[in-house]
Amino acid sequence: FELFYAEFDARGFPQSPRPFSLSINSQAHEGPVSFSKDANLIYFTRNNIQKGITKANERGDVVLKIYEARRGKYDWEQVKELPFNSDNYTCVHPALTADGSRLYFSSNMPGGYGGMDLYYVERRSDGWSQSINLGPEVNTPSNEVFPYMHESGTLFFASNGHGGLGGLDLYMVDISGDVVGLVKNLGEPFNSSFDDLGLI
Repeated sequence: FELFYAEFDARGFPQSPRPFSLSINSQAHEGPVSFSKDANLIYFTRNNIQKGITKANERGDVVLKIYEARRGKYDWEQVKELPFNSDNYTCVHPALTADGSRLYFSSNMPGGYGGMDLYYVERRSDGWSQSINLGPEVNTPSNEVFPYMHESGTLFFASNGHGGLGGLDLYMVDISGDVVGLVKNLGEPFNSSFDDLGLI
């Protein structure tokens, strides 16, 4: 998978797609992205690579990691992986809050509730905090993936562990307060008997 973009014409229709970035696109997979509000920072999913080559861990697995890059004069620069990544588990689907203070993502790191769980890290003056699991109100023994944090404090995500209409369904939950709200299925027409995901 590669990242592409398309500009809109005067009627609001997307034109032909073009490769997004020479410095971000690689011979590995690049996946879901999230931008800072000023569009000067990008967070994206990519296969674990070192010196341009995919790197497998001791089990022979090539995990996915989350990377950051800064907008430069001609292209994206300073591409680097985030510190909570590991060669032993996957971190994917970054979703930055509007104020840039938290980054939500999905991971199968040890200590979760099973499958892929949703986590967040907080931005601090010296970098990112330790990963914080969103807990059993949100996470299940199955998979919680593709988070998106709305400015209202509502978290949208996909899951195949909360029942639903089949496959991955889209859910929402209010996490703006001290207590996590009830997880709600978005229902039809958002959800179907197939996988439904990637709401932003």
